[in-house]
Amino acid sequence: MSVWGWHDLDSLLNTKNIDNQSRASLGGTVLKAGNRHQLAEAMAEVRAAKHAADAEAADGTKVYAAVGAKKGRQSVDFGDGTSADVSAIDDADVVYKGKDGKVHVVEVKNTANATTQASMPAQAERLADWAAQDGANPPRAARYEIQTQQGWDRIFDGFQRDKKTGTTPPGTPAQTFADNGLTARVAGQDITPSQLTAMNDAWNAKSDAEKQAARDSGKMKDPKTAMEYLGVS
Repeated sequence: MSVWGWHDLDSLLNTKNIDNQSRASLGGTVLKAGNRHQLAEAMAEVRAAKHAADAEAADGTKVYAAVGAKKGRQSVDFGDGTSADVSAIDDADVVYKGKDGKVHVVEVKNTANATTQASMPAQAERLADWAAQDGANPPRAARYEIQTQQGWDRIFDGFQRDKKTGTTPPGTPAQTFADNGLTARVAGQDITPSQLTAMNDAWNAKSDAEKQAARDSGKMKDPKTAMEYLGVS
């Protein structure tokens, strides 16, 4: 692990408004990573939890990580008299109550390539169903967060083939996010569902040659630059 990676992990362990068990789980996942890809994914979750704790969580509340049905923690208590049921989500990477009063669930990916997995549409639908549950109090929101800017525009490409069924889900990650009312955050920049739809349509109306030229010239280097190129605001 790089010096910066150790710094991030040390900072996480000293962030007291992250739930103790969550800190232990995040740290353990980093230390158990078997290769650089697993390490990168684990560190992406560490950074997302740390950012939520430092900048987005409501004052006096706890931030959680690695909770949900498959993690054995089906509810979270924010410590301010409010809680949230996360039993409908298999594995919630980060959960916090924001300054906006909403409970946020964040699905963290280190790179956009991870969003092209065939399992993603079903996961996105579960997140959307959880966020839209009638009568939820506090209200809920969910998003996908992609930490690495390089190659972020793969969210506009198609999905990978499902190795078990041999089928390929229709559409793209970007359109799947949008269809489910989910925001995407790429390297710190939020892209709304309506923006995702407009960008996806504009990008996929272009020829392969036009797409490659745009990538080569830097017109898709980050979401802001891509929006300008694609005429989306």
